[in-house]
Amino acid sequence: MNRKITYQWALLLGLLLSAMTVAAQEPDAEKATLERAVDIYFEGTNEVEFYKAVERYRDYTKKNNDMKGYYDSWQKEIHYDTNHNHFNSALRKTEALKDEMKAANANKYYYIIDYLMGVFYGMREDNVLAKQHLQQAAALADSALDQEALLQIYHTLANICIFKNLEESYEGYGWADKAIAISKTPEDKCASLSLKAMVAFGHNDKLTFNKYYNQVEELRAKHPDKYLDMYRRYIDMGRAVYDGEFDKAIAISDSIRDDVGRLYFQATIYNIEGDVQRERDVLLNLLKAKDTRNNEVSTLIVNDINQDLLMEQERLNTRRIQMIAYVAITAIIAVTVLLLFRQGLRWREKRRTRKPESLIS
Repeated sequence: MNRKITYQWALLLGLLLSAMTVAAQEPDAEKATLERAVDIYFEGTNEVEFYKAVERYRDYTKKNNDMKGYYDSWQKEIHYDTNHNHFNSALRKTEALKDEMKAANANKYYYIIDYLMGVFYGMREDNVLAKQHLQQAAALADSALDQEALLQIYHTLANICIFKNLEESYEGYGWADKAIAISKTPEDKCASLSLKAMVAFGHNDKLTFNKYYNQVEELRAKHPDKYLDMYRRYIDMGRAVYDGEFDKAIAISDSIRDDVGRLYFQATIYNIEGDVQRERDVLLNLLKAKDTRNNEVSTLIVNDINQDLLMEQERLNTRRIQMIAYVAITAIIAVTVLLLFRQGLRWREKRRTRKPESLIS
């Protein structure tokens, strides 16, 4: 009888633990599904579905008190806005996110704002300020031990070097290598390898492109059950170019929504094809598109957004230096006045005691 009771309790306990394990796993599975939907639509052109997906993901993270996921959802939405030229919306959301983080003392996630600032300046093709903010974001993410964020920052740093001079292209290789080094999952590894292939295509390094394209294909073949399509269209476009299928490459490039990015790739395609006239036409359109985009992104507003975040200590230091300088200047003035006053007294005393020259014999 006792054995039977003991067995029943053991069975009940096992079922309970099993149920608890399933319950613990289900939220993670649900989160992964919601996040994957965001990533899929992020790479696509259906804006309505993207905003629905990111809102569902954000609601889930907020409900489960997952603040990292919650802030990441805003980061993805704002990044998506900038990629689709919704600059005013992106700037307003960044301002609101900054205020929300400050109110919650969420300093461990402040790197997100610097990351977004880097994206803004990258869109303006101000690589100096873009790199400054992105490297600051990388330092903060690294100190917060957030490898996922660090990986995304490395991707962005590599991305802004794609269509630059040869020196910056090699710098892009370096950032892509850093991303590859910290990529743990097949998804991350595939994205990082694809990005290095993109940098190679940006300055027509066919040898490097082929090397990393082949590594991407090997990874896909090894993990057919994984979603390994991040940057897929870009390297497929490069593959088409190097296979001599230039019309196919142009057709793929037409799916790129951002005017500047699309025209950059098309100019590269025509350059490799040797079609000088079409390359020239695209470059003229590229200049117009860049002017239009730069006019839409207000540097002044962007500066206002980042004016006070992550600068509390700097402002305190500035005030401290100003106070020290004020005290020092005040002391110098006081000493100077005192010395002048004492010197004046001496002069008056000398004049009072000195005898008139006419009385000296």
